[in-house]
Amino acid sequence: MVVAVLSATALAAFGLMSEDRGQVRADDTRARLAILRRAVVGLDAPAYGGEARLSGFVVDNGRLPDDLQELLAAPASVALFRAALPDIDKEESLDADCFRDSASLPESGSLPGNDKELALFLLPKGHRGNYLGGAAQNGVFRDGWGNARPESTGDSEPDRNFGWEFDLPANASSPLVIRSRGADNKVGGVLPEEADIPMTIRPEDWQVDLDGWRVLLRNARKPAEDGSASGGKDNDAEGDDTEGGGGAGGNEDAEGSEGSGEGTGGENDGALGIGEFGASGSTTFGDLRAVLLVFENTASGGRWRWLRSARTTCAGKKSLEAGESCVLLFSSTATCGKGGSGDRATIPARAPIGRHLLVLTLSDPDDDDKDSLPELGMRRVTPVDFHPGTLQPVITWEFR
Repeated sequence: MVVAVLSATALAAFGLMSEDRGQVRADDTRARLAILRRAVVGLDAPAYGGEARLSGFVVDNGRLPDDLQELLAAPASVALFRAALPDIDKEESLDADCFRDSASLPESGSLPGNDKELALFLLPKGHRGNYLGGAAQNGVFRDGWGNARPESTGDSEPDRNFGWEFDLPANASSPLVIRSRGADNKVGGVLPEEADIPMTIRPEDWQVDLDGWRVLLRNARKPAEDGSASGGKDNDAEGDDTEGGGGAGGNEDAEGSEGSGEGTGGENDGALGIGEFGASGSTTFGDLRAVLLVFENTASGGRWRWLRSARTTCAGKKSLEAGESCVLLFSSTATCGKGGSGDRATIPARAPIGRHLLVLTLSDPDDDDKDSLPELGMRRVTPVDFHPGTLQPVITWEFR
């Protein structure tokens, strides 16, 4: 009788220990999935006023990782982490993916301005190396059960996902799913400890939709009261007021106009003419674009995608009166490609979380695919931050 009682007690204790051990492994797996999530998209908590630090693979590289191995080491040919600078002072067409014809690596390129001001526009971009913060052991990061890839897959290539199921989406509109196959290392399962444990990164967790984003251009000049010219050489080009990113305006005074000629600003009325931006001919304020330059790091190296505003409230205007504003609006898609060459395409207008550059450009009325920079004093380049789960940053560019 005593032996039977002791045997039953021991069996019950063994069962409890097994359940505890299974729970510990499941909890460890969930903690490891949280580490993977943080490595990809950084902190989950929404940020207000830029309080949360932007971090993670997406922030540095502008895309999702191709596999989990990419969170431990940089693949060949990708751009490594450094201060990145796009080359915007060229008149080139965009390809069908909204990249420039000549893909610029982060170390190349230039922006207008003095050397001391150039540093304002440097962005930290590129692969940092190990995004798991030392959590991997001997270069491997497995789930709580230590599962490796099942031999039944028949795959002879090295497992770049360390035994996890890694479902990379076919496009940026679908979620990324990372999954542990549980105690039995099989998809599905009957017992609780055999159940799969997934983690999903939704498109909105790592991207911000640009649809409806508004950039305000405002003529901040005052109407002349005594007949003196207010659009001439003494009018400085002020910087921009932003929320969600540091701002910087042109770095030299606007030359303005002498007050003559169509679209150059009135002599006495404080008007802002399109000619002050370096435009000529049939160009109007409708040809001004706000362009978001987004860094993307792939096996081809680092490149900059140009996402341009799609429409404006000032189409056809040659000048803005004192105090008048113009809104540049982004839509849900961006159309790019060489005009007439048959390779034009429409892509979703989404920005990955992180810091990007917003640039004012002037489109060629005869070739809308080409963008050039305005005259030096009228240029605007503004770093903007995009956080997951928050509103689009508010941008105002003022001209005086």
